[in-house]
Amino acid sequence: MKRLLHIILMMLLAAIVVIILGFIEKKQKSVRIREIKITIDHNNSESFITNNDILSLINNEYDSVIGRFMSELSLEELNQIIQNIPYSKKVDVYTTINGTLHVRIQQRQPRVRVINNNGKGCYIDADGYLMPLHPQKAARVIIANGNLTDPLNDVTSLKIGIKHNELEERDLSDLEKVYLLVNCINNDKFLKAQIEQIFINGSKEFELVPKVGSHIIHFGKINDMEKKFWKLKIFYTKILEQEGWEKYKIINLKYANQIVCSK
Repeated sequence: MKRLLHIILMMLLAAIVVIILGFIEKKQKSVRIREIKITIDHNNSESFITNNDILSLINNEYDSVIGRFMSELSLEELNQIIQNIPYSKKVDVYTTINGTLHVRIQQRQPRVRVINNNGKGCYIDADGYLMPLHPQKAARVIIANGNLTDPLNDVTSLKIGIKHNELEERDLSDLEKVYLLVNCINNDKFLKAQIEQIFINGSKEFELVPKVGSHIIHFGKINDMEKKFWKLKIFYTKILEQEGWEKYKIINLKYANQIVCSK
């Protein structure tokens, strides 16, 4: 008997929910849009997407949204239009019964600005996604340039699950090597504060340019990254802080278990 009462109660609750949802849907169809609320999470980066950008997109699609019935809007289409902005990572568009159109956007976080050997540039974000440069704004991130031969327009996203010790160097593109190297730098507060440029030389090896000092860091290939950066941090904190940041012109990390410096 108790089981039967429980089933009946659950069916009644389900019916009430359906009735309420139907009432809300019917009510929303008769509600006009009174305001648009836009919330953008820029992920502590430059604001590549602004409220005015989103308002322009919405108004271009519907001429004017304010005053329209909610039923006249396709939230799915609006979501897709905003998602198509190359700087958008996640988009959520919805309405509330009081007549508000909500647009919530999470912007992609640029990690490195890449310039290939043809002078074409783009950003790689934290998820390995390639974004075009913004026409008015520039993110303050590491710059990677030099003998970087990847055609940037042929790639949308990189193999973000890779680790440098899982694939041979020859199996990685220039962009994937840069992405792995930048991730290793950005995950360390000390290195992130020190390194401002990555240069790929004619031998396809990496050179790093620091923010402080006039020296160049010969990093070599991306193998043993953690060991090389560990050596560099020890050298910075134990040697350069005592002998001075201008003493050496080249710091070579390419060789195992040693650092070779040139004045």
